[in-house]
Amino acid sequence: MRFDNVFIDGSGVIANRDVADDIRDTLRSFKGQHCDVVIEPHRDRRSERANAYLWGVVYKAIAEYTGHPAEAVHEAMVTKFLPSEAQRLSFFERTTGEVLEVDINPRRSSKLTGTAFYDFVEEVRAFAREFLGVETPDPDPEYWRAAAKSKV
Repeated sequence: MRFDNVFIDGSGVIANRDVADDIRDTLRSFKGQHCDVVIEPHRDRRSERANAYLWGVVYKAIAEYTGHPAEAVHEAMVTKFLPSEAQRLSFFERTTGEVLEVDINPRRSSKLTGTAFYDFVEEVRAFAREFLGVETPDPDPEYWRAAAKSKV
């Protein structure tokens, strides 16, 4: 069971009584069992629908227009619009003294959540529209955020 966006008030208590009761009931349902309980700060998450819109509508339109596979379009858009995280890793072989240097750039759109993901998709759409002349339909506004199932 997952409880998202639960507000803890200034005294450290769950602000919404119904949510506190739901959490307590859920914990009781695991009586006598070992469980993993994770509590972390809330962060915006992107919905599966938002990701499906990027891949199934935006990248699909660009791929059809350019003839490039959607995966290649994605890599190009990540390279173009996400900040570089370039690093050089050095590995030292102790017996020969040989040094192997490898450049990596692990930027990924999967790290983007909420508004940052929305901004990325809009940059890709603007590129498609302005540079390629490829229009993509506006998404359903609900694509951008996962449905809030928690009670605040």
